[in-house]
Amino acid sequence: MLKYTDSSLPSWERCTWALLNLLILLSSLFGDTMVLYGSIKHRAIRLHRITVALIQHLALLDLILSVNRVLPMTVSLLADAWLFGEGLCIVQQYIDKVCYRVIYALTCALTTTKLLTVKYPLKSGMWSQRKAQKLCVVVELVSVVLVLPF
Repeated sequence: MLKYTDSSLPSWERCTWALLNLLILLSSLFGDTMVLYGSIKHRAIRLHRITVALIQHLALLDLILSVNRVLPMTVSLLADAWLFGEGLCIVQQYIDKVCYRVIYALTCALTTTKLLTVKYPLKSGMWSQRKAQKLCVVVELVSVVLVLPF
């Protein structure tokens, strides 16, 4: 267990930050889960198939970041110590790097597919959900490989 040193916050300030982090965590979990549930189960998002797939992957990455970063930070603020060990610190940094790179790449893919949909409206009707999922997986794999330490 790693205790905070001289930079330890007063208890009222730690509780305030923990409450804000908890609010962020709950809103992220609720919002992203609703996006995923609504788009997968009920097909509530009426956009192009590729756009919906990209939005689903972005929501999933946001869930991963919320659980990976905000939850341990909230627990650490409440306990006034880091309870998760040095291993989670290293894993958190790697997951953050991967997720942020994937988010940037998927956002670029989202804007590019919107441009292609406007530029080629007849061809874009032939793009399938399967192609969109493959695009997302390829972008994620490339991002993971680019972050690997060599």
